[in-house]
Amino acid sequence: TAATVNRANSESDLEDVVEVMKVTPTKRGACEGVLPDFSGPLKEALRAYCIYASIDVKSSYKVGCVGGRREKKAQIFSKACVGGKGVYRHHHHGWIFSCDSCEALRFSYHRKIRQTISSRGDKLLNAGEFLSKSEITPLDIKRASDFAKCPDSRLSGDGVGLKNRVILSVSFYKSVAESGASSKVLVNSSGYVPGVDSFLDNFIKHYQSNAEFRDSSEHLLIT
Repeated sequence: TAATVNRANSESDLEDVVEVMKVTPTKRGACEGVLPDFSGPLKEALRAYCIYASIDVKSSYKVGCVGGRREKKAQIFSKACVGGKGVYRHHHHGWIFSCDSCEALRFSYHRKIRQTISSRGDKLLNAGEFLSKSEITPLDIKRASDFAKCPDSRLSGDGVGLKNRVILSVSFYKSVAESGASSKVLVNSSGYVPGVDSFLDNFIKHYQSNAEFRDSSEHLLIT
């Protein structure tokens, strides 16, 4: 009958699937950690977080990197991960080789970990960008001042170094913005303060071309 034929076909299809599963090995490779998009949109914030943030000793994860000699990408790993082989797994954020420990951590806590990295990583990125900007706005100075209040306990050794450089830069920018008429020529009409390199370049040019400014500057240096 037709029903018998359909059942026979279904059983045949199932057998084919089982046979394919038997001969197709699970794809494995070195464990790449917890977050599938470690080289995607999360890359820069994750890198800043792994370099500059201090990870709580009670945390269930540790920081590390993935990649070869040419480029290493920052990544989060389970503390139980020993760097062995991982199974190639597909998730909402992409494909990744992950060991069972990293996969278990991703399954349970990836949203919380992702939120932490995005929030703290963005602030650390902004702090780094603040040091290299050619022009500094009042909002930049406010954000940098807020970052300078971050407790050292929440930062790595590199993070404390970053914080100290930001504190010095904020002090410099505030002194320029609040100084007298002799330095106003070094600040553009928008009220933005130039970055350190731009400021020094403007200072040298103005010092060389303006005798009155040279005299006032020499007086300040002597006193």
